[in-house]
Amino acid sequence: MELKTIMYCTEFDSTTKGKMFFHFFHHPKSVKMCQDSREPHPIFKVEVSENADPNAGQNIGGPSGSYWGWWNSEDNSFHFVFPSRLQVDMCFPYGAKAEEERGRGKMMPVNVTVLEEVKP
Repeated sequence: MELKTIMYCTEFDSTTKGKMFFHFFHHPKSVKMCQDSREPHPIFKVEVSENADPNAGQNIGGPSGSYWGWWNSEDNSFHFVFPSRLQVDMCFPYGAKAEEERGRGKMMPVNVTVLEEVKP
């Protein structure tokens, strides 16, 4: 079974990595809450999917490559998508490994594919 989820995110220009996606949520209004209304960034509808490449996750960020996400076993969808493994790990008080051992999900490298820009 291919693991994938439709999510929404925004794109920022990183001074060191170029364009990167941040603020991944299941609804565009949640992404909008993270923005400064004086300088809004575009919001994108994206597909987050498992990255089966054994070398995935070696680099940080970029427009579509090397992101990490948490696959939630309870609702069968991705949550906590970030450009680095450490950022996902920090979402859990005892780390993602402890949650994996409890059978609640799994941290894995993911692909981010833009489906469309969301118009305001």
